[in-house]
Amino acid sequence: MISAEVRRTVRTLYGFSCGYCGVTESEVGSYLTMDHFQPLYLGGSDDINNLIYACHACNLYKSSAGNLLAPPVLHPHKIEMNLHIIAQPDGILKGLTPEGLQHIEILHLNRPPLIQRRKLRQLIDGILELEAKLLDREKQIDKKIDQKKRTIRKMGHRYRR
Repeated sequence: MISAEVRRTVRTLYGFSCGYCGVTESEVGSYLTMDHFQPLYLGGSDDINNLIYACHACNLYKSSAGNLLAPPVLHPHKIEMNLHIIAQPDGILKGLTPEGLQHIEILHLNRPPLIQRRKLRQLIDGILELEAKLLDREKQIDKKIDQKKRTIRKMGHRYRR
């Protein structure tokens, strides 16, 4: 039985989102599940390093993948996922290695709602990036305006004398 403290730790470790597909508790509207990366019946444990915070769908797809001694998917905290998987601009994940391809296939990571989520995330990230650039530009303009105001004040003082 996984203790409440371990559950909190795992939730925090995974940023309250699925370690496999990235959906968050707020997107799903509930807590996610604790997936034993190496199943208990195959010698896995309740150790934090063996627990993945996972949405119900990813946990179900992973457990349906078969009773292999080696887990059929990549461990999100032990593997550099960007070496195996890349998100394309259209929101579809592409496997860069055989393991990455298998990971995407087993977990059905290109299911339509996840593609839409990734596209929306890209859009939001783009908007946030533009906002940061606009704020930076606004600061530059304000600085130039302040410089011009100082120059005008100095010129005004010269003419009053």
